[in-house]
Amino acid sequence: MYEYKFVRLELKGFFETKTKQDYHTIVEGYATEGWRLVQILTPPTGPYVFIVK
Repeated sequence: MYEYKFVRLELKGFFETKTKQDYHTIVEGYATEGWRLVQILTPPTGPYVFIVK
């Protein structure tokens, strides 16, 4: 059985498309802990969501 983790990445502002954190750094950080990136969800509004297993 796999363990999945859902990581939210907040945007800077309501009309901003930039994130508060660099997503490359976040993905690389989870990779060094042994997690594998499954998917990145980027809805038109709201935070980005990373799914790692």
